[in-house]
Amino acid sequence: MAAYQPGEALCRPGEVIIDLQERGLRLIQDPRFFCFSGDAARLAAFAAATSPDARQVIELGSGNGGLTFCLWAKLKAACCTGLEIMPANVSLARRSIELNKNVPGLLGQIRFVLGDWCNVSQYFPAAGCDLAVSNPPFWRAETGRPSPCPERRAARSECFGGLNSLISAAAYILTPGGCFCLLLPQERQSEAAELLTAAGFEIWQEETWQRRVLFAAAKLA
Repeated sequence: MAAYQPGEALCRPGEVIIDLQERGLRLIQDPRFFCFSGDAARLAAFAAATSPDARQVIELGSGNGGLTFCLWAKLKAACCTGLEIMPANVSLARRSIELNKNVPGLLGQIRFVLGDWCNVSQYFPAAGCDLAVSNPPFWRAETGRPSPCPERRAARSECFGGLNSLISAAAYILTPGGCFCLLLPQERQSEAAELLTAAGFEIWQEETWQRRVLFAAAKLA
């Protein structure tokens, strides 16, 4: 019989707890959905390196919350918020807050909001954050074979708004000079660069990593 692990009472059938290896943080996730990955860990490190002094951080499309937790761990004084459209993912993320409630400084510094980035003004004020981050769905809605699992489908393809609406949301929430960091497949690098420029961003760093591209773009005044 497996040994009892603290926090198991917060898990529902089929869910598991993983160690994020960041300040003692743990994450509840459901293996049936898209789980915390190397993409999220790499993006967290990239964003923290580009904006080490960020104080108000918003992740657009936060999934189960793993990237938001990692951003909080790396940005010591930041308040981090995840915006996520799938209720099951928000439930996972909020229960992970409870799981980590004894981590010093965490309570009150992380929250998760159920909502759609296409309607971002309903949840956040304009120019209210200095760092926006996203690891969005890689593929357009019509691309590939859709998963029968809605959470997995939403993580893979643009079911609830494409790259253009995501970049517009980031432009709305960022203060002038604020940074938007995102990770995409290399196949969409040119598209993303054009959309960022058109939305009033200046790309000041691009990094290729394992057939992915990471962008850091500053919002112009």
